[in-house]
Amino acid sequence: MLSGFASCQPIAFVFCGNFCSTAAPENEKNLIAVLISGGFHDLAEIIKEKTQVQNQLAKTQFIFIPGPDDPSLSGFLPKPRLPSYLVDVFMDIPNCKFSSNPCRIQYASREITIIRQDIIERMSRNSIHVPSDAVDIANHFCRTIASVGHLAPLPLNVSPVLWQMDHCLTIFPLPDLVVVADRFQSFAINQHGCLFANPGSFARSGLDFYVYYPALNEVELSRIPS
Repeated sequence: MLSGFASCQPIAFVFCGNFCSTAAPENEKNLIAVLISGGFHDLAEIIKEKTQVQNQLAKTQFIFIPGPDDPSLSGFLPKPRLPSYLVDVFMDIPNCKFSSNPCRIQYASREITIIRQDIIERMSRNSIHVPSDAVDIANHFCRTIASVGHLAPLPLNVSPVLWQMDHCLTIFPLPDLVVVADRFQSFAINQHGCLFANPGSFARSGLDFYVYYPALNEVELSRIPS
């Protein structure tokens, strides 16, 4: 992916967790941290190679947003940035940024909100009316989020929220783009002038990802060739 964009430097790459696909029981959470730390070490070397040695992507930002199962001090939303003991290998790369979940980005006049949470399935399980197919589910989900102006409109026992930080999950007025990084199938739907986009799971989709064009406020589905 980095090689493919080297000749046309994007503003940013946004990486959303979970950063380890291996599940571990509660008493073996240290294993996940070790695996993530090792993977980040390899990724840091690749980014250094591109940005410092080959002088490519030197102005591109690399943004990391924690997933629901990544190591954290809290299992609630909003989720704090990845702990420093996992990401210290990036400390000498100035264009690597570690954000909370959700994350808000301002680029020129565009307002972008990104949340990494498997919220669509939870909302479907707790819905009074469940649409008949995936397209309808995506449409109903986007309409609901746009109408309530909140990224986690579920009871606290279903989607725990730090109540004193609940304002971080509001999206009123609506931004230009809301990226819902969910394992549900990919979609891009416009609701009330806001573009809702879900790239889906990078690993499960065959290495699919979205490219965002701020000038057009549009996303384009791309894929890394096998």
